[in-house]
This record gives sequence, structure tokens and C-alpha cells, in this order.
Amino acid sequence: FEDIYYDSFPPEEREDPDDLARKIAQGEAILYLVREDSALVGFAYVLPLTVAGVYLIDYLAVARARRNRGIGQQLLERLRRTFGRCPRASGIMLEVESDDWGTDEERELRSRRIGFYRRNGAVLLPLPSHLRVPGTSRTEDLYSKLMWLPLGDPPPSGEKLGQCIRAFFAAAYGMPAN
Repeated sequence: FEDIYYDSFPPEEREDPDDLARKIAQGEAILYLVREDSALVGFAYVLPLTVAGVYLIDYLAVARARRNRGIGQQLLERLRRTFGRCPRASGIMLEVESDDWGTDEERELRSRRIGFYRRNGAVLLPLPSHLRVPGTSRTEDLYSKLMWLPLGDPPPSGEKLGQCIRAFFAAAYGMPAN
């Protein structure tokens, strides 16, 4: 797990793996693993949000040697089926780094990631721009966009969108609702 995790996310986006494990043990997060034979090849780390029927994929990664083989797509489909069976299933939120900032190489990678989620049915949430979020070091801000993978509802708007964004910041960054 840690090999894939460290290879897939830059330091400013990673939480301490012990904190991830603690959240799983306390029921605050769910970890889905993908194995081929006995080898771990991918994972999704999911946070249920306080908005009924809404979940956040906090981390989704596939081992570098196994990318571009449909594993990520299969994992997303598995999550859609799993959460789609939950009462009042609404949707899955995805946080993606904004393709509007960073080096040319970073913007290209971020654009490809957004494209992957779009090809799998996700849409960008209707926000005026990207969100400024704290990096895990808390010394540098990052810029993200939020996407919506529908389970039963179209992308939220109005008050529900506000509730989802507040729940996202609380779950992903431990920020107070205000």
C-alpha cells in the first residue's frame, strides 16, 4: 500500500499512513484494495460525508506498472455499484488537482486525470473556480477542483452543494463547518 501511495501522490498531498489507518480503524474511512493474483495493484480510500448518500474518494491510485490497463476504471465501477446500493445513494465526490496551475507537466497530468474521471461519468461541480486547500505540510496551499460521480442524483446545486463542500472540507481537511 505505502509503495503505491508514496509513488502516486506528492508529499504535500499525502497524509501520514498511520493517520489513514487510524481513520479506517475508527470507521471514519473505508479502504478498498485491488489485487491481481496476490499482489496489491491499486486502492481507493473513501470517506463517507455527513451529507446523506454522499461519499468522497480521498485517494485512488494504481501501481505505476499496472496503469492504463483498466484497473482504475474497474475500481470506480466497483465503488459505484457498492455505494449505489446504499440507502439514499446520491453521489461520489472526487477532489482533483486543478489543471489551471503548476508547471506544464503538472497541468498535463492533472488534465489527463480529470479526463479519466470524465470518461467514467464524473462531471466538474459548478464552482466559479478552483478551491484553495491546505497542503498536508500546512505551509503551502494547493488548488483543487471537485467532481461528481452520480449514484442517484445529478450534481448538487444551491444549498446541497454548499453542504457537500462544507462536508468535504471537514472530512478531508478537518476544517470546521464555518
